Amino acid sequence: MVAFVLVERRVRDPLLPLRVVLDRDRGAAYLTIGISGTGGFAVFNFVTYYLAQTLKFTPVQSGLAFLPMAVLVMAGAVVSGAVLLPRVGPRPIVPIGSLLAAVGMVLLTGIDAGSTYPGGVLPALLVIGLGLGLIFGPGQNAATSGVLPHETGVASALANITQQVGGSIGLAVFSSLGATATAGHFAAHAGTATDPDTIAQATFAGYHVVFRIAAALFLGGAVLSAGLFLSGPLTVDPEAEPVLIH
Repeated sequence: MVAFVLVERRVRDPLLPLRVVLDRDRGAAYLTIGISGTGGFAVFNFVTYYLAQTLKFTPVQSGLAFLPMAVLVMAGAVVSGAVLLPRVGPRPIVPIGSLLAAVGMVLLTGIDAGSTYPGGVLPALLVIGLGLGLIFGPGQNAATSGVLPHETGVASALANITQQVGGSIGLAVFSSLGATATAGHFAAHAGTATDPDTIAQATFAGYHVVFRIAAALFLGGAVLSAGLFLSGPLTVDPEAEPVLIH
């Protein structure tokens, strides 16, 4: 990444003009989208493990279990991006979305072997879904607002890239952290490591560590977005072409 930045600063026709990233609102948007991608994979990956291994959901049932979350992501993105953003700008919306996502992660730390999907998982998914929608709607709009016409493509692509890179990092890091916490629990209970209760406790120790760290990550995203986004509606360069994603 450092080498890429150094090259882009020196080449005549950069693939990514750094002015696209260095704009304060756009930079904040890329950062928060990346954070949400990192934290979001904690939900999809480890909740899927829980649904399949603990609740014994089939692959189809596990997929359907995420539909309410997906609906709220879309609804939150549309309302925040098309209705709220033009009025108040991204600064109040994205931090609220990040806080909601953090709350949803905290709710997931309460699941255990006796939890159910309606009582334990679904409320957290709904809160997280709404939070992610409030992040993605204004974030995508801010990421592509105020760019020059010939930079529209790279600005939009960068938003997708930051989300995918964040998700890749999240998948690797959270898997390692979860596995470490699980192994640590087994090491602390070596005498009963083959007992079903110990196995379940070790598994949930890994899940809960991941959800706690993801909650802290979203809290950090809330602080960063509140501090980096400018107040008020998005400003548009007079020479730029506004791009709004609905």
